[in-house]
Amino acid sequence: MEHYTGRYLGDLEALWAESTRLRLEELFLSAAVVLQEGYAKSGDKSKARELTRRCAQMGH
Repeated sequence: MEHYTGRYLGDLEALWAESTRLRLEELFLSAAVVLQEGYAKSGDKSKARELTRRCAQMGH
């Protein structure tokens, strides 16, 4: 999760990159759901807050 830094080629407006952008965002969000569930079970509130913050920055 820490390696995901945002939209793939986010500063480039190219149609050929859009499908990859969407796929990577979906993978990130799917992983975020699994991690949030794990954080909820373990009670790790600080990691849960950080992950929520990162997802909010993405606009999701």
